[in-house]
Amino acid sequence: MKKTILLLSLVTTMTGSVLAQGFYIRAGGTYGLPAGTNVLGDQASSTYDYTGGNASTGSSKSVKGSYGAGPSFSVAVGYKFNENFMFDLGGQYLIGNKYKTSSYTLYKYSGYNWVDSDFYDTHARGVFLNPSFVFSAGFGKAAPYGRFGLVLGFPQMTKNEAYYSVNDGGTYNETRTWVYKNGMALGYQAAIGMNWKLSEKLDFYTELNIINLTWYPSQSNLTKYISNSENLLPNQTVSQIQTNYVKSINPLAQQDTSKPSEQTKVSMPFSSVSANVGLRFTLFQKKKE
Repeated sequence: MKKTILLLSLVTTMTGSVLAQGFYIRAGGTYGLPAGTNVLGDQASSTYDYTGGNASTGSSKSVKGSYGAGPSFSVAVGYKFNENFMFDLGGQYLIGNKYKTSSYTLYKYSGYNWVDSDFYDTHARGVFLNPSFVFSAGFGKAAPYGRFGLVLGFPQMTKNEAYYSVNDGGTYNETRTWVYKNGMALGYQAAIGMNWKLSEKLDFYTELNIINLTWYPSQSNLTKYISNSENLLPNQTVSQIQTNYVKSINPLAQQDTSKPSEQTKVSMPFSSVSANVGLRFTLFQKKKE
């Protein structure tokens, strides 16, 4: 954590020291695809037939992805030391894709059927900072470049849960919403791209960007709990509403219901690969000698 704070201080100092010289702003957008093959859950379905044949069938499909995938928008300020070397400080807002997982079970009896089904959908939002260095060929109307740096993330993930059961005794349904938050994600970024010169101060850029990032939330909170149209959230204890994620726990320790419960840390994949497009405008450029 101290190293991260020191890095941000250096970035701020560098940015402030170059404002008296030439710098630019840029803005763009992209749609990120998952990088890697992270399994986020399953879509499972099973049928148990007790009407005479005692036949059973089932299927399961893994849901793969990354919470860093989806549309995002970015803005950045940068300083051009010369035509070949630049410093870039970017900010990005992510609107993550929604992932759906489920479990459906059907029991067939002679007089009735029994259905149990669970449905989950998760999605992330977040702000990410990207201090990086840019190395550019810096010549002609089309200049290739590479951009390399760190990614500091402050995401939040929402998980909606729905439980549904139908049997000869009636119908039961329940919905819950969990919000995972806090904890900073730290990763790295690499991009290759091309600047297309539109005028003396305006460029159009295209780039292929890869982000390698994992997030470890430090807390989750139950924000919604409805059972058969009844709001049960006010009846829950602190330990049922809030969970803190820590490095280690004592599984035999007695839970104090007036305090948040504790679980070991969980990881959330945020790696992505994307094709970015945008505009770069030079605000001030030092005159060539």
